[in-house]
Amino acid sequence: MSVSRTTRVATADVIGLGALAELVFLVFRWLYPDDGYRVIAGVVACLFLSIGALCMWHGEKTSKQITRPSEWALLAAGSIPIGGMSFGVDMLIGSVSNPGVSPIVAGTRAGSPFGFLLTILICPGMTMIATAGFVRSFLVLDDDVDS
Repeated sequence: MSVSRTTRVATADVIGLGALAELVFLVFRWLYPDDGYRVIAGVVACLFLSIGALCMWHGEKTSKQITRPSEWALLAAGSIPIGGMSFGVDMLIGSVSNPGVSPIVAGTRAGSPFGFLLTILICPGMTMIATAGFVRSFLVLDDDVDS
């Protein structure tokens, strides 16, 4: 008995979103202070990342360019140094704008339109979406696509 592609994709989406939720939980548990808003912030982040993930997984451009597990793994791994470079730029700009603060604090206060928010979207945001896409990709592989 063969499972239809639609069922396979829906199952993959559910498993991918579950993996994404677990990653969000781990990151927020590790990085976000327990100030009474951690759960709310985690749920909001999970919602936005889930929307972003579904757009990437089903978007016309991305779904044709990134399909294999190796491609998702490369995207996840590549987002880490790109996020690091973005934070480095934030630290330089923030240090000029906020002299006397530590480089880490300066990086969060870069003041540019995208600044630290862009860094967070790249890593850990894109990293988590790509990692969940990696998990999901094993279930949606076509028979003619080898990983």
